Amino acid sequence: MKNDAMNQPITNPELKKAIQTLKAEQNRENETKMFAALKTANLLAPTIFDVDLKQKNGKIEVPQGAQIKFVLVNANDGKVFFPLFTDMEEAKKMEIQADGNLQYIVRSIKDYDTIFNNVQNNAFGVVINPKGENIVLPKQLILDLNKVDEEVKKTAQKILQQPAQVSFSEPNVYPTTLVNAVYEECKNIPEVKKVWLKSMSQMMSMSFALFVEADKNDPTLLNKIQTCATQYSKNVPVVVLFVTDELRKNVIKDAVALYDKDMEF
Repeated sequence: MKNDAMNQPITNPELKKAIQTLKAEQNRENETKMFAALKTANLLAPTIFDVDLKQKNGKIEVPQGAQIKFVLVNANDGKVFFPLFTDMEEAKKMEIQADGNLQYIVRSIKDYDTIFNNVQNNAFGVVINPKGENIVLPKQLILDLNKVDEEVKKTAQKILQQPAQVSFSEPNVYPTTLVNAVYEECKNIPEVKKVWLKSMSQMMSMSFALFVEADKNDPTLLNKIQTCATQYSKNVPVVVLFVTDELRKNVIKDAVALYDKDMEF
């Protein structure tokens, strides 16, 4: 059985900050930032094991065939939710009556896609830090968030694998607000060196494509830039990719970067 019990302390300062910002002022921008942080977060899910777990070489071992059950919590209206916690401090705020071995395992919001697609699941959604910020996310919202990510990922893979089947050009109408926002965002991400913008056409659909050159290809950088750009894309899909030699040769060519770290004063 896969060892997904918690071995290292889980903290989510970026997600907690985004949640607190959203609680202080609820608007679309703060909501988008919270969802972006949520997508990359590792969260603690309380579970009940039917066996005792042992540690070996500092790692928790889960015996083959062990049965686990995810803890559910009840809301006042009778609906049930999967509780998730940003850190152990938040987890300890909720007392859980466990008939078995209570453990906290690491889960991402993506893991709940499979759970909520199971017709036998009757949970209404998840609740993050139920004894703290109490962020309720209905299951359809989680499914929609994961669906958007999958569609963007498929488009990105198609660009990388078969760039000739997708056409690129300069945008007919230059998205000035989007460009300015991405520029300001990149100024705060030291690893980003350059970013280019192209209009991308597939069949009858049009998207914005942002190509990023960075000191390291950390996916969280793409997530930050995509979140920023999507707020100002006026519902036009945004795909963000790291630059490859093929993309540089066949797509970017001699285009001027919308952001160039070396041109900062």
